[in-house]
Amino acid sequence: MPADNIIALWGAALSTFLAVLKAFEVYNARARLSVSYSFSTPEFGGNKVILENYSSIPIMVSYWELCLVKKNLLRSTTIRSEHPGEGYCDITIGSHARYTLVFDGENWFPWGGKSLEGGVWYIKLFTAGKRKPTVKRVYP
Repeated sequence: MPADNIIALWGAALSTFLAVLKAFEVYNARARLSVSYSFSTPEFGGNKVILENYSSIPIMVSYWELCLVKKNLLRSTTIRSEHPGEGYCDITIGSHARYTLVFDGENWFPWGGKSLEGGVWYIKLFTAGKRKPTVKRVYP
């Protein structure tokens, strides 16, 4: 095997390895969110939706919507929708941090049994740097 072929193979192998390494770094650096909840009566703190950022970069949420959605075969219908009040827009969730949305008093909503009407609670998060919102299932 000539020396030129060995050098070409070495260059191809090295560049492939570096490309895979870079793809792995970009994949790990992406913004990752999870959603959890704590539902209660208004007297015991109300309903809470907890947004958890478990990536190493902060996430900016410019707007959010909490929607009760009932899905049929071909389409989905929004039964109820909660929108942010003053001070709940433009949220920055730091790296490896949590942010809690609290729904108490007049913002409290029923969450169990017949109040679901066969639907599921979803949260739409409109984040900086993305065209489409991130939709996460909250309950059940």
